[in-house]
Amino acid sequence: MRIRNLCIVASVALLLAGAGTAEVPTQAFLPESGFYWNPDQPGRGYAIEIQDRSLFMTAYVYSEESNPANRAPLWFSAAGLVSRQGGSQVTYRLTSELAYSAEGQCLNCPYVAPVTENTGRNLSITFTSPITASMVIDGEAIDLVRFWYSNSISSPVFAMFGQWMVVTDYTDVDTSTLPFDGDLLEVGFLGSADGQETAEGFRGGTAIPVVGTYSEPDDFYVLVVAENTNRYLAYYFPGIQFGTAHFYGLAERFTP
Repeated sequence: MRIRNLCIVASVALLLAGAGTAEVPTQAFLPESGFYWNPDQPGRGYAIEIQDRSLFMTAYVYSEESNPANRAPLWFSAAGLVSRQGGSQVTYRLTSELAYSAEGQCLNCPYVAPVTENTGRNLSITFTSPITASMVIDGEAIDLVRFWYSNSISSPVFAMFGQWMVVTDYTDVDTSTLPFDGDLLEVGFLGSADGQETAEGFRGGTAIPVVGTYSEPDDFYVLVVAENTNRYLAYYFPGIQFGTAHFYGLAERFTP
């Protein structure tokens, strides 16, 4: 089983609808580092690295030639501090200027330091989930999603494999107990139920079974912990809130 260092934050709420139709509001989240792109615009992309509140991005695009055959690959970069925006939906935003580097190192050549200068082009990146963002460069809006290049990650069932460390926040629904609770889920086996593939495993260090499934029409995940024969704990989260390192959603304990 592939073990990953993952952190998940989930808020507890009573879900009156089924898992396939439950509406999960956008919770506080952390944007993920990685390669981003617009699936409708293959051929250009954006490498984004986030460390604490600092973001560094490189954009690999092509030069502005009227004949596409003459366009050369170019690299731009941007950097700055990410600010958290509150309100009804939490987002994270960077505003900066694009910088352009040229006259630098080539493969198998003696080292030459590049020349870097600002282009004067304004850049804004707003993260709307751990793996989605909206970028605007000089008025051009580009919707971005993290590029999942691994087949094991891009498959919804296999994407649930790993060791998940869950932090549950009770502050919105019950102030009489400790505000946070923890869980450890170890998922690493492929199963099936009613003809549908499932991800299976156990609560960490126990024989308590865990089963996960994904609804493609609703783009919705659920992980269920069978705590005993009369009580289950379910974690719900929509696909847009599920990254390679985090998920954010709701949790509910229920009896059959």
